[in-house]
Amino acid sequence: MGISVRRKSPIGDPSLKKVTVEFGGNSSDEFKIDGAIFLLDSSSKVSSDADLIFFGNPERESVIYLGKTESNPDVEQFQIDLEKIPDNVSRIEIAASIYEGDDRQQNFSMATDNFIRVVESELKTELFRAEFQHFSIATA
Repeated sequence: MGISVRRKSPIGDPSLKKVTVEFGGNSSDEFKIDGAIFLLDSSSKVSSDADLIFFGNPERESVIYLGKTESNPDVEQFQIDLEKIPDNVSRIEIAASIYEGDDRQQNFSMATDNFIRVVESELKTELFRAEFQHFSIATA
């Protein structure tokens, strides 16, 4: 499942500077959701491997993988600094996948209380939220 957040997005006003993307819920060792951020150019492709941010490639000048939160180890976070997004990036895609979902025969309908949410970083205002269980057979 993915959502797109554009620089001139209707979900926030032009003063929106930083957002935090959270992937979370009630995870377990048997059911793990991983997040990723894709910085896409005008042809809807990443320009280089640096434009795919996840736990294995945790930082770009505009996006940082923060990992699990101390207050809730079932929530994984990314920080996006919208002012530092390179000019060649026309779209930011936020994606979630189930770790080894196909091998373990798991899909998002098995997720309980799992979500992606986009939060304005300074005021902690939730801008967007999607619940995973609405995607019955998807693993990503």
